[in-house]
Amino acid sequence: MAMTGRRLRRPAGHHPPPLPESFVFGVANSDHQCEAYDPGDEDIRDVWGRLQGLTMRGRATDFRQRFREDIRLAQELGCKAFRFSIAWSRFETRPGHFDDASFAFYVDLAEAVRAAGMEPVVTLHHFTWPLHVEERGGMIAPEFPAWFACYAGEAAIRLGRWVRMWLTFNEPNQLVYGYIKPW
Repeated sequence: MAMTGRRLRRPAGHHPPPLPESFVFGVANSDHQCEAYDPGDEDIRDVWGRLQGLTMRGRATDFRQRFREDIRLAQELGCKAFRFSIAWSRFETRPGHFDDASFAFYVDLAEAVRAAGMEPVVTLHHFTWPLHVEERGGMIAPEFPAWFACYAGEAAIRLGRWVRMWLTFNEPNQLVYGYIKPW
């Protein structure tokens, strides 16, 4: 293969090898990036963004209202998986208190993904956590694994009927950059 400018050119007649049968093509999103801001359910990134003087997410992509459109588009692309993350701050509004209405949205979402012939894949932690977790020491608190296990267990109970594939932490290798800034 040859580079021409910024484009990769394959020799005539060259085709990449087919993907294995087990390959699952899909799409993914992040709750914080696509769900609209709710002042009653702020997460740690909302606070961080405000302190940094960043533009707040506002309605974002209004995913909670428009998720069926996104699912349809993914289906039209031929996707077999649709990954989404749970907004922990909306689900566990205070320690040990889980909001039924918030989780009903994720059940609807998982059901809609399945109905579209795709596999729902859930990310439990996509770089955000509830303020009540941060107030008790955040991710470096000795109790954090127990808090996370409680939340993850509740999510599995409520979504396990529809979801077979789970990711605990999105890009765990990047979590360290919340504490170490080599630049």
